[in-house]
Amino acid sequence: MSAAQAAESIPTRTISVAEVRQFEKAIGLEEAAPGRCSTVLIFELYCRAVVPMPAALNPAKVVAEIHALEGKGPLVGTKRAAQFKHPPLKGFWKKHYLMDGLGSVAKNLQLGFGPDRRRLRKAIEENYNLKTAHLPPEVVSKNIASAVVDLYADRSQRQRLTGEWIIYGEHRGQNFYLCLARHDEADSNIFERIKRGCSSEFPFLF
Repeated sequence: MSAAQAAESIPTRTISVAEVRQFEKAIGLEEAAPGRCSTVLIFELYCRAVVPMPAALNPAKVVAEIHALEGKGPLVGTKRAAQFKHPPLKGFWKKHYLMDGLGSVAKNLQLGFGPDRRRLRKAIEENYNLKTAHLPPEVVSKNIASAVVDLYADRSQRQRLTGEWIIYGEHRGQNFYLCLARHDEADSNIFERIKRGCSSEFPFLF
C-alpha cells in the first residue's frame, strides 16, 4: 500500500483547539514555553503522534529541543539555533531537531565522514591493515563499526547533528514557537504558512 493509499484509508474527524492544547500539556510543551507555542505547531506534533506518516517524527524530540532553547533541559547535540538572514524569513529563527529512523542517522554519518569520505577511509585503514591481519573478520568489522559510531558521537558532542527545523520568532527576550519545516521547503512557503497560521496569535512577530 502506498503512502497516499494509507492516508486515504485513515478515517477523518474534527479536532478541537482544546484537544490540541490538552496534547500540548501532555507532552510537556506548556511547561517549557507557556502560551508561546502556536496552535499550528501543536497540531503538527499532534498529527505526527497519531497518524502514520512516511517521515517518522517523535514529538518528544521537538519538545527536548524547545526545553533546551528555554534553558530547562540539556543540549540535544543538534546544530545551534540560527537566524534567517534573507527575506521573507529574515528575523525569524530555525533550530534543528532529529527525525526518527535510520535515515537521520545515515545522513549525519555521511556528513561526519567528511569530504570524499575521508574520515570513513581513515577508520577503515586504521582497523583493516597488516597489523590487524591476525584478527577474525568479525572483530575487524566490529572495530570499524565502533569507529563509525564514534564519528556520530563526536558530531553530537560538538552540536553538529543536522535534522529538520523548528521555526520560531523572538520578542522581548522570549521565544515564540511557530511551526515545523523541512530543509527542502522554499522560504516563501514557510513564511506564508506561519503568517496565515500564527499572525493572529502572535501579531507582534509580523
